[in-house]
Amino acid sequence: LSSKAFLDAAGEHLKAADQTLDDAALRVLFRKLLHSALWSNQGDLALVPGDVSNVHMASEICTSSSSKLLVDEGTDACELLLNLRAQTTETKDASPEGGRGEGGGQGGVCVDIVNDNSGVELLCDLIFADFLLAHRMAATVRLHVKGEPLFVSDAMPKDVASHLQD
Repeated sequence: LSSKAFLDAAGEHLKAADQTLDDAALRVLFRKLLHSALWSNQGDLALVPGDVSNVHMASEICTSSSSKLLVDEGTDACELLLNLRAQTTETKDASPEGGRGEGGGQGGVCVDIVNDNSGVELLCDLIFADFLLAHRMAATVRLHVKGEPLFVSDAMPKDVASHLQD
C-alpha cells in the first residue's frame, strides 16, 4: 500500500477506532476515508500494468479530489449520518425498546457500499465501513460485491472473507 493519503487516513482511523471523537473530528476523518474509498481504484496497477505512477496519482487525487468530482455530496452524507446518530441517541434514551428502528441495530441506519475491485480498493471500503460502525454513524453496513466476476479483480464474497481474516 503505497498511497500516503490512504495510509494516513487508515492510520488515523485505527488510532481513533476505540476513542470517542467529537463531530468536527468525525467530519474530517469521514471525508478522508470516503475519498480514499472513492479514489482507491486510481491506485490499481492493473489500469496500466507495470506503471507505478498510478499509485502516486492515487495519493495526489485523494488529497485534492474535490476538484475532480462533478458533484460532491460527501459533506451532506456525513451531516445526515451525524444527525441520524444524534436522533438515535435521543430516541434510545427515551425508548423502552432501546432505540431499535427498521433494519435492526441502533436506530436502523444502514449504509450500502457498492464494491468494485478486490485488493487495496476493497480494503479502503472495509476500513470506511469499520469507521462508520465504530463511531455509530451506521448500525449496519451492507457490502455489495459481485456473485460472479466479470474481471479478474472484481470483489466477491470470498475476497471480503479473505480481507477480514488477514
